[in-house]
Amino acid sequence: DMDMDMDDPTLDDQLPTLCTLGEDALLLVLEMCDSVTLCALARSTSLFTRPAPGEGLSLPERAAWATIRRHFASGAARPYEKGAAEQHRQVLSLHERGMLRPGVLHDVPLHAVEGAGSGWEVAYQAPYQHRTSDADLDEAVPRDARYVLLGALSMTGARSTDRYERGQAVGVPLPDRETLEDGSALAFSLLAWGRRDTVLKATHGEKEFEGGATRSDNLEAGVHFYRWPAHAIGF
Repeated sequence: DMDMDMDDPTLDDQLPTLCTLGEDALLLVLEMCDSVTLCALARSTSLFTRPAPGEGLSLPERAAWATIRRHFASGAARPYEKGAAEQHRQVLSLHERGMLRPGVLHDVPLHAVEGAGSGWEVAYQAPYQHRTSDADLDEAVPRDARYVLLGALSMTGARSTDRYERGQAVGVPLPDRETLEDGSALAFSLLAWGRRDTVLKATHGEKEFEGGATRSDNLEAGVHFYRWPAHAIGF
């Protein structure tokens, strides 16, 4: 047995800190951090801002890449092409916001899409009753956009799981006006996103298709996208 005096001030000098940990051990610690913490560390000291020798990435970036790579391998995150100016920490943040789940996403908070660092920019938005044209979409969405997101934003705070009667949510208290105005209660009832060429692809001929039940093989990450020029677009 060892008799150690826990009040001994010299023990503080012997305890490891982030700055004294070896690189491999430090990387393991950082891989347990979320994107917000990694971003904060990346702004702190040169230990976390300078690229590791031969790596080209800082330690927080390497940790974020290792974490998101595990999510890709397990299928928890859909495939994602990082932008040239995008950091691995931003991709990790997308995953933490639930934006990298495959398939159609339900009840996604507005701040998950429009929040700082989300990477998304609003190209076009209009009320549901507005007759959106093909030109509206083709002109609004940048030609160099990697991905395009389609979504239905509920301006009342209602959720896709709410029960409706005569168009009104039943038994579900909606947020008050103040909460709605600050945007914290707003959410996309459903949304889906994919590569620009997939989402905006015309899947039905303007004259050949006459409406009604149909199927689309225009598939990406578990979502079938369709576009009937001059009539409809969606998933």
